[in-house]
Amino acid sequence: VADPYGPPGTRMYRTGDVVRWRADGNLDFLGRGDEQVKIRGFRIELGEVEAALAAQPGVAQAAVVVREDVPGDKRLAGYVVPELVGTTLDTAHLRARLGERLPDYMVPASVTELSALPLTLNGKLDWRALPAPAYTTGSSGRAPASPREEVLCELFAEVLGVDRVGVDDNFFELGGHSLMAMRLVSRIQSVLGAELGIRAVFEAPTAAGLAARVDGVSAGDSLRPLLALRESGTGTPLFCVHPASGLSWCYAGLLKRLPAGFPVHGIQARLLSEGGSAPDSVEAMARDGVAAMRSVQKTGPYRLLGWSLGGLVAHAMAAMLQEEGEEVSFLALLDARLRAKDGDPVDDRSEREVLLAGLRELGHVVDEADARRITTVADAAGYLVERDREFAAMDGATAASMIGLSLANKRLMNEHRPPVFRGDAFFFTAGEEDDAAGDPAAAFAPYVDGPLHRHVIACTHREMGRPAALAEIAGLVAPHLAGAGETGPEESGA
Repeated sequence: VADPYGPPGTRMYRTGDVVRWRADGNLDFLGRGDEQVKIRGFRIELGEVEAALAAQPGVAQAAVVVREDVPGDKRLAGYVVPELVGTTLDTAHLRARLGERLPDYMVPASVTELSALPLTLNGKLDWRALPAPAYTTGSSGRAPASPREEVLCELFAEVLGVDRVGVDDNFFELGGHSLMAMRLVSRIQSVLGAELGIRAVFEAPTAAGLAARVDGVSAGDSLRPLLALRESGTGTPLFCVHPASGLSWCYAGLLKRLPAGFPVHGIQARLLSEGGSAPDSVEAMARDGVAAMRSVQKTGPYRLLGWSLGGLVAHAMAAMLQEEGEEVSFLALLDARLRAKDGDPVDDRSEREVLLAGLRELGHVVDEADARRITTVADAAGYLVERDREFAAMDGATAASMIGLSLANKRLMNEHRPPVFRGDAFFFTAGEEDDAAGDPAAAFAPYVDGPLHRHVIACTHREMGRPAALAEIAGLVAPHLAGAGETGPEESGA
């Protein structure tokens, strides 16, 4: 435009910025004279996005604003009012339709339906009264089918700032953008040691899609006796021993807070991939675990961790290795439980009663009709594949093997009499468990000939295998694994 302050014929650039020119010559920026905003380097006209949103079928009114609910993370947020009272708009479909008309950077990260847009006394949009978007996730979708998918779901949720992400949820439909995709790629490299480019996130924006690109592991490979949760690193590996179910997928929850310099492997029940019969003792499981471990690490020092039954097996493995002259530099027992004494009552329930009790422990309300038809392990497996997210990705045979293994392992836990491990160890107790039988750490103390570093985690026994509890545990042991200390963290409470 013509410059009113310069010589005739000179021009000036209209920025659209509104400023106040102070007496000292400085400018105070007051905002914009139009609705143009700048997000991640792109200049966006909010009015253009609003017009595209308002033009969608069923939309009576639309508003688009910039929100910064997380400091430093600006996102476009759309709000719509339906034409017909009592109807509900498909906001995911609206975003998809906008993606057909607008560039990706102009598509709002969220679209929220309102009964009416909030207005000021002057009749203008009251943007301060607009509710914060609720980014929806696929928590009701299928469960992760591999450890890779499980940890990638956690990383998606971490980067997006949501509680949970489903394995088939689209990263960008949950509010992700290119800068967040770069953070996701960085976290995947740090946690899993996988070299992915940002292009991979755009081409496969789900946990399932990225898991296939990370390692191409098939479902069958995920059942093998030794499972690499993180293959990269030159440091001493950490071996995590399976709980009663036989799978070590849960330990993927440790990776986010463990040092990135060493590999992490899960030791799983051989029965799940090779068939045959269940082991007849905890010592037999320990021998299997040592053999699997030595397939990737021939000699010590060894690092071992186990939850529940896995704690008993890890402890037996550590003592076995010492008898063979090997060094065990780290042993962590996660709420490992022993029978307090030989006189404790033996569980004499029938298999059917144990199966129904197990389903209830998993949080299922088994009605009378279901209870009548569940009489065998195969029946219980079919029930779980049909009703439980954690089993939904499995075939019936694998689920049946896991249930049968769990039943056998509970008996072996009751029969096990542990050896003595010479050295210090960590013991993590589930602080919210009803311990009528007494303190599980105290019961284990006679079998650790050295300091027992005790910690209480605010969770139940079953919840100790969940990502939140495992992340807390990883934070406590990470300094020791990284070599920051020789005796480990100090004792702590809940």
